[in-house]
Amino acid sequence: MFWQLNFQDRWRNNVGVGATVLPEAGAQNRFREDEFIFNHRGIITPKFLSQFRILIGRYWSPTHSNTSRPRIVVTDAFTAGGAQADALRTEVHTSITWLLTQTLGRHTLKYGFNVPDWSRRGFSDWSNQLGTFYFASLEDYRRNRPFSAVIQRGSPRTVFTEKNLGAFVQDEWQVRPSLSVAAGLRYDWQNFFGDRNNFGPRLALAYAPTRSRNMVIRAGAGFFFDRSGPGPIWDVLRYDGTRLHRFVVSDPPFSTEELAALLPLMPTSVVRLEQGIQLPELLQFSVGLERQLAKQTTLAVNYIGTRGRHQLRSRDANAPLPPEFRARPDPRFNVLRLIESAGRLEGNSLEITLRGKLGPRFTGLVQYTFGKIGSDTEGVNWFPANSFDPRGEWGRADADRRHQFNLLGAAKLHRWLNLGFSASVLSGPPFNVTTGRDDNRDGMALDRPPGVPRNTGHGPDFIGIDLRWFREFRLQPSAKENSPTLTLSVEAFNLPNRVNYQNFVGALTSPFFGKPVAAHPSRRVQLGVRMQF
Repeated sequence: MFWQLNFQDRWRNNVGVGATVLPEAGAQNRFREDEFIFNHRGIITPKFLSQFRILIGRYWSPTHSNTSRPRIVVTDAFTAGGAQADALRTEVHTSITWLLTQTLGRHTLKYGFNVPDWSRRGFSDWSNQLGTFYFASLEDYRRNRPFSAVIQRGSPRTVFTEKNLGAFVQDEWQVRPSLSVAAGLRYDWQNFFGDRNNFGPRLALAYAPTRSRNMVIRAGAGFFFDRSGPGPIWDVLRYDGTRLHRFVVSDPPFSTEELAALLPLMPTSVVRLEQGIQLPELLQFSVGLERQLAKQTTLAVNYIGTRGRHQLRSRDANAPLPPEFRARPDPRFNVLRLIESAGRLEGNSLEITLRGKLGPRFTGLVQYTFGKIGSDTEGVNWFPANSFDPRGEWGRADADRRHQFNLLGAAKLHRWLNLGFSASVLSGPPFNVTTGRDDNRDGMALDRPPGVPRNTGHGPDFIGIDLRWFREFRLQPSAKENSPTLTLSVEAFNLPNRVNYQNFVGALTSPFFGKPVAAHPSRRVQLGVRMQF
């Protein structure tokens, strides 16, 4: 049994600055968290183990804009003015897990329950009080001609209780020395989501077909349910039509005062969960062959498949009607953001992994992955280019990288030459090509050129090499294993100082179209001293 207290208090300046966001449009953020954790592990009988853990914590996190000015966004060119991100987030939360493990002959049973998160969350939102103005191009900005503006009024404070529960049971059965089977079932529940059928069965087996058992065939499949997080719940509660009013204005005047004068004549935006919304569901399945090449060296080849249903996305159910796009169908609402579980995801990958002792003084892991991930959503805050036809959004997922090579290793060449290193070579991810304009007048510059699918652009490859040197000193050599130790280390990240570009611009109206506007960190060297006693 043990308990611990955790405390952290951190500040961040210029949050959001970088790429096309200027320093004036950044913000400062503070995050303070206090946690109490209690753990208990007890052997009830020689074949019955209980593990219990509870966490109780709270946090307080204010955000303040660097400057108090309206925010100006020129699509993929620059963001200036103020951040318009002033807010305060608070939370009091608990997390509980109780796991019981029981051995019955050839069966090992594991069962219990957990409360991943049960929390009281508060959110005060003062963002966009002065408004955010969106421009399609630098020319439109020079002419003071925004295509859209967002401004908010009303009560900023929203408080709600988030509840998540889970229960599980699993049986690991050693059928015979060469065959083991594991079967399990998990149930997940979250408030605000009406579905009650979130049962996730899992099944896995491992079989050694030879007497030497130096080769193992593994296969498995299982369903997994994801949580929505507090973000969409906050949006539904604060943008309920009466509490916090959010106005999206097409072709607005470029003036906060003139924009505010239009608000009494406009309906407010509303956020709703679609009727019958479900938690995101993921089916993962795999089959593989593992072969022992030497005493401490193993080669594994695995196929991994992923199928996602009920993936979350957003859609403007009151977008202006085609072909003129002049007015919204329901005059009672501005934007009617509908959060729905209608997206899907599909992934397939082949992994080849060599691990263990790879040389006389070298141990590590070498892995190559060839894969592909497709989706028609990128999460709950993602909108399709055409809210009337989201089916046209199927394409490469943002995280899709066709080739991935990773090397992790450690080498003990001399008592003064202990090295740890990693190398990653990744093919480029996709990026989305858009017109940069809001031709359908929904307030978002998500329109794509005719006939261009989502994520057809191809970003740059990534190459990263890190190296660590360390030397351990025993302060009392005669004490052997109980001796206090002092470890000196030098670590270099991005050792060759290669420029790994990111954030390729896909808006045709941007002067940076097809070019990167950011890069991963340059070479960094870190010195370390650790004393253990």
